[in-house]
Amino acid sequence: MENEDFQLSIKEAASIIGVSASTIRNWEKNGLIFPKRNASKYRIYDLSDLEVLKKIKFLSIDSHMSIELIKGIIGANVQTESHKKLEEKKEVDRKEDEEPKLNKWKVYRENNNYTLDDVSKGTGISISYLSKIENYDTNISLEMLNKLSEFYGEGTMQFFKERTKEEYVVKKKERKKLKIGNINIKIEELISNSDSILNSYMVTLQGSKGVYQPHKHKGEEFIHIIKGELKVILNNNKEYVIKKGDSMFFKSSEAHNWQNNVDSETVLIWTYIPIQID
Repeated sequence: MENEDFQLSIKEAASIIGVSASTIRNWEKNGLIFPKRNASKYRIYDLSDLEVLKKIKFLSIDSHMSIELIKGIIGANVQTESHKKLEEKKEVDRKEDEEPKLNKWKVYRENNNYTLDDVSKGTGISISYLSKIENYDTNISLEMLNKLSEFYGEGTMQFFKERTKEEYVVKKKERKKLKIGNINIKIEELISNSDSILNSYMVTLQGSKGVYQPHKHKGEEFIHIIKGELKVILNNNKEYVIKKGDSMFFKSSEAHNWQNNVDSETVLIWTYIPIQID
C-alpha cells in the first residue's frame, strides 16, 4: 500500500497510538506534529505521521519528558519532514491553481462577436463580474459556470480543456484537478491526450452538492456511479436516481441538473462528447 493512499482521521490515529484525539491536537499546538488536511479541511495522518506520533508518545507519556525537551530531541527532524510535506503540498496547489484557467471565456465571447453587455443580458450576470471571470480575478461558481456554458452552447468542461500531452495513459498521481470555486466538489481529468474530443472526469461530491438550475448545450453525456447516489433531472420533469454500479446516458440538449442524493460522499465517472447524433 502506498503511503499517500493510507490516510487516517485523528480519531483513528489516536486509537492506533493509544492516546486521545485531544492529546494529538495538543502535540500539534505545541509544534511537534504537522498533519495534512483533506479537501474538507479535516486532519489526515499517513504512515510517516504515525511513526512520528509513536516517538512523541514514547518521549512524552512513557518517558515523562517535557515538550521543550522533546523538541530538543526530535523537534527539528519532525519539523523538517513536516514542513517539507507542507511545501510539497503548496507546490501542488500552486500548479493546480495555475492550470487549467478559464481563459476561454473571452475567446468564445470575441469569436462569437459578443460584447460583455450581450453576455450579461443573456446570462443575468453583471458586466463587472464577467470582467473578473475573464481576468481571473474571481473563482467562478458551478452555477455561474453552467449559465455561461449554456449561453455559449458548450459543455461546462470544454472551458477547462488545456491539453498539451499526447499520452494514452493517465496515472492516478498525474490527474489534473479542475477547480470551480467549491471545495466540496472535486473534479479530476481522466484524459490528457490533446487529440481526443472525448471528455472524461472523476467527480467526487461531498454532501448535498450539485447543479440545481437546469441547463443544456450540444453533446452527449454518460455517467457511471462508483460510490453513493446521484439524482439527475431531465427536462424539469423526469427524475432518475442512479446508485453504485448504475450508469446513465442522455443527450446534452435535454435540460438537465443533478445533485448528490446522499449526505455522504458520491464518486462517479462523467463522460461527455461535444457532438450530438440526432
